[in-house]
Amino acid sequence: MKRVFLLLMMFFLFGVFTVHAAESVFNTGITSEKNQIFSNESARYTLTIYSSSSRIETFSIYTDVEWSLSTSPAEDKNLKVYPATQKQTTILIKPKNEARIFPGAYAVRIYLKNTQSGEVITNNVILYVKGEGGFVGNYLPSIRTELEIGEQIDPRQPIQVKILLENQNPLDIESMDIFIQSDLFVIQDTTTLAALEKKELTYSTKISDLQSQREDRVKLTLSIELKERVFEFNSIPTIYEIISYGTVVEEKIVDKSFLKRKITYLLKNTANSDQTYELQLRRNIFKIPFSHFDRDPALKKIEGKSYYFWPTTIPVGQDDVIIEYVNYRPLVTTLLILLGLFLLYIAFRSPVLINKTMVVTSQRHGGIAGINVQVDIKNRSPKSISLLRIKDKVPNMFRLDKEFEIGTLHPYQILKHEKKGTIVKWKVDDLEPFEERIITYRLNSKLNIIGKFALPRVSLTYKSGNKTKIIHSNKVFMSKR
Repeated sequence: MKRVFLLLMMFFLFGVFTVHAAESVFNTGITSEKNQIFSNESARYTLTIYSSSSRIETFSIYTDVEWSLSTSPAEDKNLKVYPATQKQTTILIKPKNEARIFPGAYAVRIYLKNTQSGEVITNNVILYVKGEGGFVGNYLPSIRTELEIGEQIDPRQPIQVKILLENQNPLDIESMDIFIQSDLFVIQDTTTLAALEKKELTYSTKISDLQSQREDRVKLTLSIELKERVFEFNSIPTIYEIISYGTVVEEKIVDKSFLKRKITYLLKNTANSDQTYELQLRRNIFKIPFSHFDRDPALKKIEGKSYYFWPTTIPVGQDDVIIEYVNYRPLVTTLLILLGLFLLYIAFRSPVLINKTMVVTSQRHGGIAGINVQVDIKNRSPKSISLLRIKDKVPNMFRLDKEFEIGTLHPYQILKHEKKGTIVKWKVDDLEPFEERIITYRLNSKLNIIGKFALPRVSLTYKSGNKTKIIHSNKVFMSKR
């Protein structure tokens, strides 16, 4: 009855696969090296155990009473596994002499007991006992597998996955489903495997270019349907890493129009992770009145030079934009207005300048007795001015000295008025461009002048085209205390 029970269990417990305890920190797998033996021989399997525990773990290895189990080396029967490492050993199994083991296929359980926690992990292997002539009547699938993938993967490049399959018994497998699965990709395929055939298959797949840096595990599962039964083989997960790449790339885009610029600083995150970046621009004091930014910058000094800077964090696959606006139109407009006003001033200003000054030449009894008066006339235009007539008034408190110095312009008419005083007139028929004339005369006071007094303005008329224009000099003030 025991043999019948084992044969029934073989359809569910087969080949090489791994059983995981709930919430276990250990992964185990067994591959068959030699699983077809005579009753006086030992089957040979390779046990692999991976521990993610933070301490050294010890596992006691044993099997059911019908079988004899040993390890190579012998001390591995109490197997020590160091933290975050993988350990392999060879397991040897043979039927016990006292057990009644007949030729056929057997599901043999191999137990790994954690001596610290008491946790037991069970692995199942298929063992074929041959009879006379080395023949086993019924074969179950027994597949040895290996999965290879690069330790570091650039997500921008295709991922290459290679699997090695070895049929370990004389059974033709007409259809076998292949599942290669990780958190980031899944590969499915179907293949055949002839008796004792070895086959190598390579697959290529692609993940998102923006996949961030992380560690991942990929696992191979084989599924075989045979006589309405499904057999599965699971490999130990293989660890690989998605690497980081890229940085932030600056791009400057300038849009020009008349006396205006729009400068766009485009910050592109070409990496597969969020990037912290700082845009720096040299601060130009001459541009400050004419430029502004869409986002207020901070200021800092580097080696004595002032810079604007904008710290920013740019998510994966996104951009950030900072815009500078430069506008010289207000400056040019202001300059044009000032130029226009200047031209208007030049166009409408008097081409003749007239200025009147006086100097005290003598005093009497503490008061002013005599003064010299000078009138300066200048043509400040590049054109000649004709028919200039100059008129000045002398107050009644003064008497005009009619002796004029040599070299000065003499008056052509002197008139006396009872109320207005003395009126003196000069004439200049033609004043050349930028020519200057000087008129001087002396005044003697009739009284001692103490206190403040003023001399009247000088008036000047001249011909401008068909019009006669008049201008006046400044008013001269003087005081005597």
